[in-house]
Amino acid sequence: MSRESFGRDFDGQTDMTTTPLSLSDERPRNVAYMRQDSRGSLTEIINHGTWRSVLTGDMHAGAVIGDHYHKVTDVYVHMLTGKAVVHTVLVNEESRDGFVIDAGQGAFLPAMESHRVRFTEASTFILLKSQPFDPKHPDTYGLPVDEV
Repeated sequence: MSRESFGRDFDGQTDMTTTPLSLSDERPRNVAYMRQDSRGSLTEIINHGTWRSVLTGDMHAGAVIGDHYHKVTDVYVHMLTGKAVVHTVLVNEESRDGFVIDAGQGAFLPAMESHRVRFTEASTFILLKSQPFDPKHPDTYGLPVDEV
């Protein structure tokens, strides 16, 4: 699926170009939509889901986060800079996956999928969560994920 420009931009400029990008559920996932014109660019990194918490992070090369899953919380991680290797396992099925996320890409990590993210370069990322963190009910359950 691709998107086209919607005619004139907010200030009447018509010199913008649009880039149709993949909307597939494959991982890693490219951004949903990008528009560039003489002023710069505007990127829609994801166009589905209900997100109630937005986090940013900076990780050193070699840092690992995760080795857990959420029963109700969906997560979307989007790399702004750097690179990470993601390994996942579906909790009830033991179906495993592994993939690399480069800068400008992201991955949807659904509830009931344990995840491990290893940053292979110094990285900056955005993390979207469908539920905000509640220290009384953290919805975080430890389950180490082997790197395959």
